[in-house]
Amino acid sequence: MFESLKSEENMEVRGERSELCCSTDCLPHVPSRTKKISWSICGILSLTIIITLLAVSLKKLSSVEYGLEYDRLAKELDDAAKTGGLHVGPPGFEFVKFPSTQISQSLQDTCVSQDGLRVEFTVSFQYSLPAANIVDAVLKYRNYEKVCVSVYL
Repeated sequence: MFESLKSEENMEVRGERSELCCSTDCLPHVPSRTKKISWSICGILSLTIIITLLAVSLKKLSSVEYGLEYDRLAKELDDAAKTGGLHVGPPGFEFVKFPSTQISQSLQDTCVSQDGLRVEFTVSFQYSLPAANIVDAVLKYRNYEKVCVSVYL
């Protein structure tokens, strides 16, 4: 009687083991736990790398800006101005930005005439930089702030 109980217990234990067996001997089509973990880690790392590359490859321009794409790693400047919106470029690129709208400026100064009289004057003007001339402006002045300074002088 005790032997039959032991054999029944052994059969139940064997049955449970065969259902829970993860070795390649028991169920060859089920990958091992180590493989699952390594594939999970590989998948998470791949997803993280893809998200990071996308994040550093997308840049936004305002609707009132022109931008020239500058690749900081390759030190290359694109030859076409881009308008406002979301743009894709090489990882780590940036835009050299210029306003696409009319820019108003005022100058106020004092000068001396030929007669020796002091003359105070105020000048206001508006200008805009056409998209076709942005590449030349960047090559000559580097960025918008230097263009403004050279216009005033």
